[in-house]
Amino acid sequence: TLSENHDLLDRYVTLTTSPAMLDAPEISEQKEERMAASTVDRCLLLDRVATAVAMAGNTALHVQTASGSSVTAPSWDLGQLKQIYLWLRRTHRWPLPSMFNGQVASPATTFNKFLTKEQDSVCRRYSGKILSKILSLGAFLDPADARTIMVQSPPVDLAWFVQANTPGDPCLRWLLFHYPGELYEHFFADVYRRIPLEAFHYFHAIADQMLPSESLGAPPVNGVTKDSTDYYVGAAEWGQSHDLARLIPSKWLSGQPTDIAMVLTATVEPSGKLAPGVGENLPALLLLGLRGITSVDSIT
Repeated sequence: TLSENHDLLDRYVTLTTSPAMLDAPEISEQKEERMAASTVDRCLLLDRVATAVAMAGNTALHVQTASGSSVTAPSWDLGQLKQIYLWLRRTHRWPLPSMFNGQVASPATTFNKFLTKEQDSVCRRYSGKILSKILSLGAFLDPADARTIMVQSPPVDLAWFVQANTPGDPCLRWLLFHYPGELYEHFFADVYRRIPLEAFHYFHAIADQMLPSESLGAPPVNGVTKDSTDYYVGAAEWGQSHDLARLIPSKWLSGQPTDIAMVLTATVEPSGKLAPGVGENLPALLLLGLRGITSVDSIT
């Protein structure tokens, strides 16, 4: 596969941040219909390469952890990740017309002005998939941009990230992971002040910082008894180590990422807004909050 062939993957990493990929030709050089199809094709290609880069990085990390040796995999640097992000913003129309009484606030780009409604939807959906993957690779937004993300103005308006956030590609968890100081208080407040359909985005992003991440691969299907035994023994050990009842506060408030969970540091708790002792029981408080936003009848 592409994630295992590092030489080929390295070439795709270079290709996907080249001018040929991220710069659009003049309209006179390419027919409108072909330009629209080209935008869709580039999104699909970038999604596959981003998936392979993420998988290769995870494999290299596991090998490095097991062997103790230095292992690297092809990837983009932070500057290239930001290039990709800015390009994703150009592949579909944003903001949505419904957000501005039928008027599109941002000017059309060469990449999106000729898209059909269906093509625009495809590019919008895949930009969210790609965004989640590249955010998992690093914090590519400038600190100044991150500090103004709640202002709701391009190129870092939070509304675009929320629109891109889906259960299968939760980009908000990575955004909060990289910029907790700038976003945590806002996310925490929005769990309670937003309507349920909007609040769940913020709740899941916060909960994902503390709940164990999914890290079990698919079970072997080769019929080899030893492979199956090793897998299920490992799964049992993983289940015990990831049991939320066994996780102590230092596990999720240590300030350092671990192999079992994404974390928030104790310093990002909303200062002066939590009663004494609430910080130690933040997961329980958040779970109660989830019950409240998912069932109005549960609030008494």
